[in-house]
Amino acid sequence: SLLPVLNEMPANPRGLNTMGAGLTRLDSPIAKTGECVAIVKTLFLVRHGEAVHNILEREAKKRASVAAKQQGLSPAFCKEEAERVRKQVLQDEALHDAALSLDGKVMALNAQAQINQLL
Repeated sequence: SLLPVLNEMPANPRGLNTMGAGLTRLDSPIAKTGECVAIVKTLFLVRHGEAVHNILEREAKKRASVAAKQQGLSPAFCKEEAERVRKQVLQDEALHDAALSLDGKVMALNAQAQINQLL
C-alpha cells in the first residue's frame, strides 16, 4: 500500500481548522505539501421549507378523508382515498417546481440564520 496505515485519526490533522459545530476548513491544499492526508468534510442537508404543493396536498387529503367518512367508508379506505387524491394533486405540472408558501419562506429564512451561525 502506498498510504500509511492509521489506527486512528489524529485529533486535529495538519491543515484542518475546526470551526465548531462539526464544520472543518482545509487551510493548506494537499498540492502545497505534497503529502497524502485524509480530508474530513461535513455535508449539511437542509430542507428549505413548505411549498405551495404541500398545502394543496394537505387540503386534498382532508377533503377526501371527510367525504369518505361521511359516506361511512372504513378508516382504511379513507386513508387510501386521502393518499390517492394527494398523489393526484402532484400531477399538476404547475406544481413540479412549486414556489415556497409564506410559511415556507419564513422557514427558509430561519434555516439561513441557523446556518449562518454555524459558519
